[in-house]
Amino acid sequence: MFLRNSRLMALAVCLCGLPFFANAQWGGTTNPWTGSDPEIESLNPDLQLDIESTGTRYGGLEFLNSGTSESYFFYEKGSNVFGFNEDQSLTNPYISFDLDNPAVTSTLNGGINLGRLNGLHLSSDGNEIQAKSGTANSDLFLNFWGSSTWIATGNNDGDFAVGSGNDLYVDNSAGRVGMGLSAPADELHIFNSAAADIRLQSAGSKYLRFWEDATTEHGFMGHNGVQDMFMRNRTSGGDLYLQVDNGSTASTMMLESGGDLGLGTLNPTSKIHTVSTGSDGIIVEASNYPYLRLNSTGGSEDMTLNFLEAGVNRANVGWEGSANFLYLNTGINASTPTFVIRDNRIGINNDNPGAAFAVDIDGDVNIVGELTASSDRRLKKNIENIADGLDLVSQLRPVHYDFRTDEFAEMNLPDRHKMGLIAQEVQEILPALVTTGGTQTSVTGDSFESLSVNYVEIVPLLIASVQELKAQLEQRDAKIADLESDIDGRLARLEALLSTDSSTAADED
Repeated sequence: MFLRNSRLMALAVCLCGLPFFANAQWGGTTNPWTGSDPEIESLNPDLQLDIESTGTRYGGLEFLNSGTSESYFFYEKGSNVFGFNEDQSLTNPYISFDLDNPAVTSTLNGGINLGRLNGLHLSSDGNEIQAKSGTANSDLFLNFWGSSTWIATGNNDGDFAVGSGNDLYVDNSAGRVGMGLSAPADELHIFNSAAADIRLQSAGSKYLRFWEDATTEHGFMGHNGVQDMFMRNRTSGGDLYLQVDNGSTASTMMLESGGDLGLGTLNPTSKIHTVSTGSDGIIVEASNYPYLRLNSTGGSEDMTLNFLEAGVNRANVGWEGSANFLYLNTGINASTPTFVIRDNRIGINNDNPGAAFAVDIDGDVNIVGELTASSDRRLKKNIENIADGLDLVSQLRPVHYDFRTDEFAEMNLPDRHKMGLIAQEVQEILPALVTTGGTQTSVTGDSFESLSVNYVEIVPLLIASVQELKAQLEQRDAKIADLESDIDGRLARLEALLSTDSSTAADED
């Protein structure tokens, strides 16, 4: 060691523990050193302060300002603590090192403490850093650029916060993360008094996935990165539904695992199933040509709109794919449609209207009003008077009869005793008035095309017959009048002759 002057040698003797001055001391309260600043030079220089007594004893360096103590680096022997304080005191030092290195706990400080121990400070045991207020836990802040940006953690539960407004808050004990609030109510809780958004941004697909565990995914929703947005339930047999109005069933849209869609029901039984407790329905609205389409992709299949009341079928509107006709049925007689449109013909209570009829009705017709037919002269040509009407009518055989209602029940034939003509007989006399109708099958299995009579066109024949009878009667009346006149003349002449003969006989007498 090289000592620059005698004063430095004295310092070395007192402080450096040289062998020949190992126990040298400065005693008293007066500092005898008044020379230049001391310097110690060596390969491994050190300065030793030996505190000989036991108990609360201090050793250290004190810094003064013109004789007034300002700060103090010290070692307190009893507690085995090294610290820095504004005075020679272990009470609440600004920096302290507990050389026994105790562990930091929720109520005890650690081996290294930055900050006064009776206030906010950092405490560490080499394994962790805790913020303390006295011996109790406090928030730990990492502050950048003032008070607007910081990171904080504290309390016994290990919660963690980022940002002065709890921009990100981790509730460690509950396993929750909050954004914009310090008390998240769910695993992820986002709050913003104006608007709260979640953004998934990617040039490719973006998904929000739902997992049961590390290997079982139940479902996901997202965008495929092209143009499709979708939701998928990956659980076999699982459903997918949306509810509003606090989960009311009436406000439910349910997509059942079999592909059935329910509106207002959690249990759809068809591809589209709507349920409403009041007056409601389905509206198809478009600015031009709105339509509802039923498309059978299996070929000649039936398609139906059913009208039910309390589950009971009341009416149907449908298409009979196997026979190609549109029908309306009241549901009371489901086997025979009430109204049919087939091959541009209309059948009422008849699903196969005859080819000769625009309207083919099985059953009675009641008309409140007039039944008329086109008869304008301007629509007609080849107009001729009906001849031999009386002769034709006289060949017709009016009969009383009953229909075989038991054998042809599907035709709804009237069951009362009727009057009319026999079509086959009329066909021999007036074939133009007999029309072949639909095909019928008897109880024995025989099929035939039933015949119908145009009773309306028999009316002109009856008129012609009456006119012929009238003409004949008029001719007979004329002949009778002539005969009566001739007889009257003859009687008059006879009476005159008889009168003359009587007068002559009287004269002779």
